[in-house]
Amino acid sequence: MRRHPLTDAVDEIDPGGRYTVKDVAALTGCSRHTVRKWAAGGHLGAGSWEPAPGNVAGAQRRVWTGQQLLAAVTAPRPRQHHEGLRKTTTWAKGCRAGDDCTCALHHATLTTADKRTRVQHTFTVSQRRKVLTLLAAGHHLGSAANAARVSVQQIWGYARAFPPWAAELDDALMAGRHPNRSHGTEYTYWVHRCRCPPCRAAKAALRGSRAS
Repeated sequence: MRRHPLTDAVDEIDPGGRYTVKDVAALTGCSRHTVRKWAAGGHLGAGSWEPAPGNVAGAQRRVWTGQQLLAAVTAPRPRQHHEGLRKTTTWAKGCRAGDDCTCALHHATLTTADKRTRVQHTFTVSQRRKVLTLLAAGHHLGSAANAARVSVQQIWGYARAFPPWAAELDDALMAGRHPNRSHGTEYTYWVHRCRCPPCRAAKAALRGSRAS
């Protein structure tokens, strides 16, 4: 099964939003250079071009709607040319095939330990404690992240790498969610920015129904 580079970020993509290379890089925690490779390989959909801000005549930048990015996640993946290339190179170009190559396995073996070490240094114990405390007190995930001087993507990345802490994160989100709102709905997810487990599940379920 081919795994799309945006798979881990789909819950944060607004179907009605508009995204530049910079925005996609922020969503995924990757560099703009990497996102441009994905775009060049056809992994983000067609998108469109618009004049780039600034004073450079004729400069353009690539933009996508949220719907285009979400559609790209479930679309058939463009095939990568592997002959003569290292697996780290094909992974960088967007290969996530699991049925007929080992790019994903090779990448995971090389980087999982490094990622865990890096994320522990960039999202410290005191920052993690602060995020959980603020969430349990009713702060939105974004404001808790800002207060702890980390990104929302760092929080989700750490939760994926360390499931026991992910459980603590969900407990804090449940404890701090607004008691008078209808949870378990996409409306509450988008409008009230609630990221409790039921609201995330509702968002994921609706996304799945749209794709089917």
